[in-house]
Amino acid sequence: MTNLFLLIMPLVGGYLFLSYWNVTRYNASRITGYRLFFQSAFVGIILLIFAKPLANILLLFNSINDISEWITPTGFNLESTVAFSMGLVLPHFLNIFFDRQKFARIMAKNQGDSLHLMIYKAIDNRKPIELTMRNRKVYIGLVSIAGDFVNENIIVTPYYSGYRDKETRALIITSNYQDVLAEMKKKEILQKIGIERSDLNVTVRMNDVATAREYYPEVYFEFEKLSMAQVAQVR
Repeated sequence: MTNLFLLIMPLVGGYLFLSYWNVTRYNASRITGYRLFFQSAFVGIILLIFAKPLANILLLFNSINDISEWITPTGFNLESTVAFSMGLVLPHFLNIFFDRQKFARIMAKNQGDSLHLMIYKAIDNRKPIELTMRNRKVYIGLVSIAGDFVNENIIVTPYYSGYRDKETRALIITSNYQDVLAEMKKKEILQKIGIERSDLNVTVRMNDVATAREYYPEVYFEFEKLSMAQVAQVR
């Protein structure tokens, strides 16, 4: 059992390190199988190398020595336990110096992840973006990222929402938030019911986004009119 934990604990520690450190977590979330296993094993070996002198230092303290003697017969090994602990704790300390979004964007650029790059660009420029979901629902508005960039959500401050026609893929606008909110503000309805603009934000999962593109109203509506005219001619 001791030999088993000597192998498993550093391996798990390596996996946790890759998954939690901002520099590697984006890539770790996108690889599977043997690649992830060998990368985790490689990091686990490095952690185990550093864990050995750290474990020797800890054994200088009687309380740690007593704990080591207590856990070793149960199948644990102090060095592998330290390696596991380092893999769990060290990334959170290092993340103080490595910005999460910065390295997400670097990895997205290196991997050609155009969807993430488009959304990051829209966030930086404070420009509206059109998001088409996998269920054909469409949101047009300003976006921001919420949560972790590996499994993030997108917060949309919608200007419009609608859906894509199943056959023609033409956009059908069903809600015009801009006009409705302007009218409600004019009539002081928002103040009466006690809500703010942010209360109407929509949160969607990044994995549910099928396509994204920048939104230019003038160009957009010209394309839509042309598309509808072509559809009418075909029919």
